[in-house]
Amino acid sequence: ILISTTEQGISRKLNSFKSQFKKAKNNKISIKIAAPITKQNINLIKKLSSDVLVKNVDNNARFCIIDGKEMLIMLSHDKDIHPDYDSGVWINAPNFASHLENSFNSRFDKGK
Repeated sequence: ILISTTEQGISRKLNSFKSQFKKAKNNKISIKIAAPITKQNINLIKKLSSDVLVKNVDNNARFCIIDGKEMLIMLSHDKDIHPDYDSGVWINAPNFASHLENSFNSRFDKGK
């Protein structure tokens, strides 16, 4: 599972999905998150770093890729919309997901 998110988004995801992240790790599913790491979210990231691999990437992209085949692409920047009204599109497009995965991995590998 590859997740690209924003500074605000990573905190929401880590809080909302912490039990799912632990369950995924127990099932040998790796989760990589690319997001800006700041003073506001570093402590939360440290708490969950045993379940997910997070790298500091200057990022505004919001998407998730599953198994290199399916993806969820969020439609708006999270600064522009309240989380309760956020929306995205789930796409089953292995070819497109593969290209986006390559882009993600390139940026993730350069992250700290």
